[in-house]
Amino acid sequence: MTATPETIRRPNAYDSPTPGLIVYDYGPDGEQWRLTHEASRQALGEFDEYDDAQTAAAALCDAADWTAGPDAFQNEDVIGKVIDAIEAADGKFLCRKGDLGEQVAAKRAVRNLLVDLGEFHTRTCVSPLPKHPAAMGWQASSGSMAAGFARALHALHELSPQKAAEIAEWFQGPFDDGPDPEEHTDWLERHVVKGPELLEQWVADGRRLAAEAKANTEAWEKEHRTA
Repeated sequence: MTATPETIRRPNAYDSPTPGLIVYDYGPDGEQWRLTHEASRQALGEFDEYDDAQTAAAALCDAADWTAGPDAFQNEDVIGKVIDAIEAADGKFLCRKGDLGEQVAAKRAVRNLLVDLGEFHTRTCVSPLPKHPAAMGWQASSGSMAAGFARALHALHELSPQKAAEIAEWFQGPFDDGPDPEEHTDWLERHVVKGPELLEQWVADGRRLAAEAKANTEAWEKEHRTA
């Protein structure tokens, strides 16, 4: 059925504990919720639960004078508090393309990823190290990769913050569970190996090395009686 002005569901507005911030339901059945700055009509965050939207609104009570005009939201510190409140309430921060909110969110995404990579690398270097040879090898390799990624991301951010933010977003993945392996395999074929032949060789090598690692692991566990 084609939507008409009569069939389109109008969102309902609900007051929040913070004057100037309104919670709207949206979606075909009103099953999701948006926290909105009323004066600027800017949606700040979206939530799966009504109570989460209200929790975020309450946390922002002292962050700014939300009853003021659109300028209330044009402040990096305020936007940072908005992002913190929304994420703490299990929501998703929203912003308009090209506005200050997008810039702040991008900076935070890169910064957070650099911190995560630094923490990961540091943990791989701390003693006691794994006794299992395979585990030790993977830990050392992972730490080195994290260090290299952090340096490259930092250098890219110095040259192009927008590109660095795009990499951070890609690394986070569409569901916050990391990059899509299939998408990255396609990217490798297009930009690195220029065809499927080398990728197929990598797969074959990976299977061979995995079988060797399995045999070596079983032998090591049998020798050390850890199986």
